[in-house]
Amino acid sequence: MTDLSEKLDMILRGDYFPRLGFVEPVLYGSDAKANAVSEDAAFADAAMSGLDIFIGAKYDLSENKAAVIKTLKMCEKTGLLYLIHDRESFRKDRSEKEARKYFEKTYAPFRKFKAFAGVSPVDEPGYASWHKLKKFRRAFNAVFPDKLYYVNLLQNYAPSWAIANGACKDDDLPSDDDYGFYCKSYVKQADPAVFCYDFYPFREEYPKVKSEYFPQLETALKYADEKDIPIWCFLQSASFPEMSGFARTPTFEEMLWQANTSLCYGTKGLAYFCYWMPYDDENWTNSFVDVCGNKTETFYKAKKLNEYLLSIGKYFLKSKVCKVFRGGKTFELSPFSEVEKADGNAIIGCMKSGEEKHIFCVNGSFTEETEVSLELSSGVKSVVSLFDGVRFQTEKGKLTFRLGKGEGKLFAI
Repeated sequence: MTDLSEKLDMILRGDYFPRLGFVEPVLYGSDAKANAVSEDAAFADAAMSGLDIFIGAKYDLSENKAAVIKTLKMCEKTGLLYLIHDRESFRKDRSEKEARKYFEKTYAPFRKFKAFAGVSPVDEPGYASWHKLKKFRRAFNAVFPDKLYYVNLLQNYAPSWAIANGACKDDDLPSDDDYGFYCKSYVKQADPAVFCYDFYPFREEYPKVKSEYFPQLETALKYADEKDIPIWCFLQSASFPEMSGFARTPTFEEMLWQANTSLCYGTKGLAYFCYWMPYDDENWTNSFVDVCGNKTETFYKAKKLNEYLLSIGKYFLKSKVCKVFRGGKTFELSPFSEVEKADGNAIIGCMKSGEEKHIFCVNGSFTEETEVSLELSSGVKSVVSLFDGVRFQTEKGKLTFRLGKGEGKLFAI
């Protein structure tokens, strides 16, 4: 098992592809159900699923410090990292000096834990909060330069009042529908370490997908690229009611498709919503585990996906997306001349990593296989599949291959 301090360092340096889970296990002595699995089993199962980091949600530091400390101990025991949920650190508009004193004093007991990965102070803030985020992140990292100040952003279908004021409506600015401004101002004014957002595309009846999905990927890539910061995003892995409809439980192929399309647009870390089922409610189902910690079908789908992400994710960590082909359209950030055209139902990500050039081809469908043809520049005679080492010869500048449901193939030029 990798040392937790070393793993966190690798994540922050961009040398490791993190897999995160939202909602940590419930603890005995708090509000665990009488028939819940033991704490040892709950945390061991989380590690077995392939997660690296828990994003704190169940226990807020200001309300249950003892539970936070116990969660840190259990994470340390099972090789997991933990982002502490701390609303109080963000609630008051302290000066940077006051915020630094707060973190020095309040977080002193956590220094001894290698599992302590950082803080999660607020979820889905509005742009009225960017000044606080910048100030508080600098204060936190002045005290803990080797930890993460983690914030998750709104998605492009968020209500207009939230864009300015946040999901918790902490402020009262006029509504604003400009999601592009929201993202652009975030990277410029909040000075974040990562660009993380949640978007849940699988809505209502199978196989419906929210129409805003690919515009979301493009917007995140555009503005994260301007700041040169990594993108992390949430994967939908459960069924739950949401503001604009009902999110269904995805199949494995849907989860694979969401992961692969996210990788195509430069994502370098993936989080799951959710790990532990947050509500004992018939409308909330199929997190990795239920409210008692019993594994669901999602646990095994996510475990399989995490094994895949561990093997393929490393190829994307240092890469820069130059161009993406999708549905006859091209999203371009910088030149990439080796791929001239793409035919077939696929998303084609063209990437550079130092002197190396990669093409990641993803099936645009999670319901059926597809055939893809790429027209390559005359200088490209062959490409190599990075997963299995198979060399594909081009015929008159054309490369043709098949993709399974939601599958992605990564080629080196």
